[in-house]
Amino acid sequence: MSGESKRLRVMLLVGSTALLLSLDFASPQSSGCDTFCQGFRKLLAERASNFSSLAIERAEHGGWTAIAVLPGSTDCSLLLAEDAEPVSYSCFLGGPNLSRDDAIKRNDEIVSRIQSSLPPGLTTDTIVNGALFNVKTEREGERVASVTRDLRRGVITLVVIGQRTNP
Repeated sequence: MSGESKRLRVMLLVGSTALLLSLDFASPQSSGCDTFCQGFRKLLAERASNFSSLAIERAEHGGWTAIAVLPGSTDCSLLLAEDAEPVSYSCFLGGPNLSRDDAIKRNDEIVSRIQSSLPPGLTTDTIVNGALFNVKTEREGERVASVTRDLRRGVITLVVIGQRTNP
């Protein structure tokens, strides 16, 4: 049903006259950006602030637990790079313990959804037989996000990298 509109038809009786009302409702995906797309674009926008609005609480490992922005995401966290900049946002989007076939299928689904969610100025590449998918800036080739699949653990992971403030 994606990309379709829905029509509601109502017949009202007013005295001896029947009125037929027809209303069209666009489905959320007909606008070209569903919930996953909106969440992914929010993550891209949050890069500028190193995801500060997504932090929930300090975690034991030194990072932060984070708000799950994408549907189906779990165990989201913010991690600092060794030089404390930039912060990366990480979530599991599948698993743990997915079968090999299910992990490949889920990975391909996520990659496809991300590709259809990309705003202008970003490009993608896939390496290691689909095990690593990168989103990069077209101009500088800076890595913005990646999706990795670990078939041994049955896990799909998304990482979005914050922007460096000091080049």
